[in-house]
Amino acid sequence: MRRLFYKGVLKEEIEIEGADAHHLKTVNRAKLNDEITVVDDVNAAARMQIAGFTDNGVLLKLVEKIPLIGESKTKLTLALALLKGDKTDTAAQKATELGVSRIIPLITERVVVKLDEEKRKIKRNRLEKIATEAAKQSGGLPPEVFPIMSLDEFLKTPPKNLIFFYENEENVSLKDTLSNVKGDDITLLIGAEGGFSASEAENIIKNGGAATTLGRRILRAETAAITAVALTMYERGELR
Repeated sequence: MRRLFYKGVLKEEIEIEGADAHHLKTVNRAKLNDEITVVDDVNAAARMQIAGFTDNGVLLKLVEKIPLIGESKTKLTLALALLKGDKTDTAAQKATELGVSRIIPLITERVVVKLDEEKRKIKRNRLEKIATEAAKQSGGLPPEVFPIMSLDEFLKTPPKNLIFFYENEENVSLKDTLSNVKGDDITLLIGAEGGFSASEAENIIKNGGAATTLGRRILRAETAAITAVALTMYERGELR
């Protein structure tokens, strides 16, 4: 059953407008009495039935409220340096499908993407849209996408259980690091195509980051991000 996200609080009757309404009408060719799962801004969910169509929207009526299923106990954050081309988009999409709760795009020393303030807003909006669509497809909730920030800004309030992947770390595996994690909040920090500089790695460690390896193979940054998320969710029992 298709899942939609409603900007507001669920009521007995609501109207879906914009891109979702267009998609329902023209792509899904929705009909009267078709049922849809709708999740609102406070994470309440319900089965709703199509009750009618307007010029700009789709009218839905409540069938029954339902519990959200499939949500992860682990609150996983992916803090990812901006990558070239559409690689950040790909990593955000796949991380959402795997169940991350937050995505934080970062500027690090070796990021080659140059964005002014306006382009940063556009990029964040694009990531939010990609994450929302991925959540609809996978049946999860969309992660919160943070504004693009520098690594220094990110480390001003360092998260608990901060794991970063560093090419100069050869011995400590992700499994080893996760075995020492206490609590359900975990942040995975992935560098740009050139990884982290020595000074960045020193600063991350000073702020509580645990240097970790994903093995001997040299992975592309977007592959490392997806792999790290998948392995973390598996080790935490979220992919069983």
